Amino acid sequence: MKKIVLLATVLFLVLSLAACSNGEDSFFDAVERKIALYNIVAQSQGQSQRVEKEFPSYDNQGRQDGNVTLHFLDGVNDLPYIEVDAMLALVNTSPAAVSKKGAVVTCVRHNAVYDVDTTLVIDFDLDTIRFEDYNLFMMKDGASTILDVTSLDFFDGEGKPRLIQKLAPKYLPRYGDPLEINLAKYGIDLVIRDGKYLLPLQTFSDIFIAPAYLSCLYFNGKSVICADDFSKQNPPLNEAVRNLYYQGERGERSAALAKFGYNELCMALDLLYGLKEQHGITSFDQLMQSQGAVSMSVSKSVAPSYSLKRYITESTALDADLAIYHLIGDFLDDNHAKWLNFSYLVGENDAYQPNGAARERLYDYEKIYKAARDAVYPIDPATGKSTALGYKVEGNTAFVTFDQFNTTATYADLDKYYEGAASALSDDDTIALIMKAHDAIVNDSSIKNVVIDLSANLGGAADTAVFVAAWFLGEVTISMKHTSTGALCSTSYRCDANRDHKFDEDDTLKGKRLFCLVSPCSFSCGNLVPSLFRESEKVTLLGKTSGGGACVVQFLSSAWGTNFRISGPQCLCYMKNGSYYDIDQGARPDHSIEDPDFYYSNQRADLVAYINSLN
Repeated sequence: MKKIVLLATVLFLVLSLAACSNGEDSFFDAVERKIALYNIVAQSQGQSQRVEKEFPSYDNQGRQDGNVTLHFLDGVNDLPYIEVDAMLALVNTSPAAVSKKGAVVTCVRHNAVYDVDTTLVIDFDLDTIRFEDYNLFMMKDGASTILDVTSLDFFDGEGKPRLIQKLAPKYLPRYGDPLEINLAKYGIDLVIRDGKYLLPLQTFSDIFIAPAYLSCLYFNGKSVICADDFSKQNPPLNEAVRNLYYQGERGERSAALAKFGYNELCMALDLLYGLKEQHGITSFDQLMQSQGAVSMSVSKSVAPSYSLKRYITESTALDADLAIYHLIGDFLDDNHAKWLNFSYLVGENDAYQPNGAARERLYDYEKIYKAARDAVYPIDPATGKSTALGYKVEGNTAFVTFDQFNTTATYADLDKYYEGAASALSDDDTIALIMKAHDAIVNDSSIKNVVIDLSANLGGAADTAVFVAAWFLGEVTISMKHTSTGALCSTSYRCDANRDHKFDEDDTLKGKRLFCLVSPCSFSCGNLVPSLFRESEKVTLLGKTSGGGACVVQFLSSAWGTNFRISGPQCLCYMKNGSYYDIDQGARPDHSIEDPDFYYSNQRADLVAYINSLN
């Protein structure tokens, strides 16, 4: 909140200056005068001057990609601000025009896909950020609709699509309501100092970076790092950025950062947690004030009856991190919400792994189905992976088995999928595995049935899930709802499974009977794909109802650098009779298989016999 103590002084000075005006001069409007007088009063109260410093910035792989200038106010050195012009320059979807009048910054961006201008208004007086249409304004380059689930840019240097083709929408999107974020409600200040329009770096990250790019901006006192998951459970890809982040000096938060960090956390969760309605949460501030973590305290000086709010605002950085740990595991407890790592102020602590009853149930199911598989298909000691994975044929049935929707691709190396023989492509990359399987199946006339085995699949990359679904369905339509704005949108895709740079029926399995194995641990993308199959009625589902997971993973951080993720505001749906229904309840099989052993028994010969008996 703006310092109330200043208001009376400001009002008195405004009236005084108005009385002194001769009426012919260009008269300051009230807002501009207010800005100038805030600075006068701040200086008269002995506040420190604004200090700006330049820090190196790093990408998600720990590579330096430039420098960023941050601003620090009133002697607080751990609460950085960023200037609005610099902020917009860091967003690829930067607006075409920026204007400033008094305390109001207006940004207009032209959306080329929809051929429409859309406006963002930041009011530094009222502390509000208002999007005329958030989804249109934040739509990334390369996206084909306002809610495009893919993240890679599939066009080559000549503008030709690779791997995935995005089709002209068959359904008109339902645009969301205007989104106004009232930061004043959360006690978050937007500041004008020395003529510079400043937002807290964390506010910029939570509103502009995290939802659009599924990454966060981390400040560790030495650098700014754009990262998503730097936990030790994540593959070594992010080891460099993790090591870079923890070079920050350990210590405690300033009182200003602790207070701001709590308010910012409440704002970000209220805005971005996609399952608020399902969890009965109307306000995260209310939740954290009313709920405590009785067994949480690691500090003898902190009473165990403290609420989560008091742990975050009044205790150590370690206890504040652990409050988020328990919020994620005990009170949210959905499988997309996951604790990842401590703040740089605390340092890493291997004793705290992702928790939560729902996650434990998912892992228990995974153990059951993998144990049944390992009993028939042992682990390869050379690779440490199940010998069931990859492309296998049993009788007249081909099985494609993978436990994660994985892709090793970046935009720069998408052409690698088109190099060499299909048979030489790696099983470790799901898109490559599908290309290899497609080539083998279309060249083997004895294969009548094709089965995708997702029985131990916990999810992965949405781009890969789109490719897999399009392979079976020819054309796949994915529907989404944005829980913050109410926007509804369906996006259609095709894939290039035969690597001929065309997107046609030759990329499908014409004439084959299509099946998908699912289980309670088929989660996230492992739930999305069977849900798409179920909706299409072109693929027969076998097994047990899949494990759900409707919301796209949203990576977040606290203002002091805690690393975690939640179920985000982009909710995957299926559309029926013009209505959108989320897929969190899982996909129900067409034919139930009660015994996990039957999925794999007798080298899957029993399952093949069962499949051949189905009409």
